[in-house]
Amino acid sequence: MATGKEQRKKISDRLPRGSRAEIARRVGMSRMAVCLWFDGKSNSPVIESAAIDMLEEVTRREKDVNERLRALLSE
Repeated sequence: MATGKEQRKKISDRLPRGSRAEIARRVGMSRMAVCLWFDGKSNSPVIESAAIDMLEEVTRREKDVNERLRALLSE
C-alpha cells in the first residue's frame, strides 16, 4: 500500500506531538527516516504500517475519552 503525500499529511496532523520519535523507536529507524516518509521523500512500508497503527491507537483513545466524557456529563 502506497500512502500518498496528502494522506501522510492528514496522518501527521492527527498524531500528537512526539509521534514521529515514537514511530522511529518502534521500527528501529531514525527520526529523520520517519520525517522523510511523512514528507513524501521516502517510501518505507515499515514506517507506513507503524504510522497507520499509531493513528488507529490515537483514534481509539480519542473515542474512549469521548465516551467516558459523555458518560460523566450525563450523570
